[in-house]
Amino acid sequence: MKVVLTSDVKKLGYRGDILEVSHGYARNFLIPKKFAVAADTEAMLHAKKVQAERIKSKAEIASKASDIAKSLIGTTLTFVEKISTGKHLYGSVSETDIAQALKKQAKIEVEKKQIEMKSHIKEVGTYEVILNLYEGVAVPLKIEVQGKEEDKTEKKTVKKVAAKKTVKK
Repeated sequence: MKVVLTSDVKKLGYRGDILEVSHGYARNFLIPKKFAVAADTEAMLHAKKVQAERIKSKAEIASKASDIAKSLIGTTLTFVEKISTGKHLYGSVSETDIAQALKKQAKIEVEKKQIEMKSHIKEVGTYEVILNLYEGVAVPLKIEVQGKEEDKTEKKTVKKVAAKKTVKK
């Protein structure tokens, strides 16, 4: 049975797609839940309009993503983190940290799932991560992690509280 999707359906298709599905799947699931309508001439014309709009909006988004990618070429994000003896960090630099740094330093908001890195950065050094802005638009970013040792001369003051014993009589 031919149907036209009225909304995006996971693992099936996008809004406006014309698909051939089994009769039972269409009658029992897609049509009652208003995910699709039967493919008649009116629905097919509407589907073609929706597909044209989707292609146009994807082109606009890809254009914006490529402009952002051009502005990010050669960008280096610098992190100053506490280190223990040697080059090992106390914490790590993760995708979330990189996304926040991009928002602060480059004024670009990205989701952490768009940042591709082999593993969290746990040592001082220079690393490269990939920022996937859109389908086929990716830009490499340099991440520089610098260490900041704790001041050993600065001692933490601990207040001693005298414990009072109460004696019950």
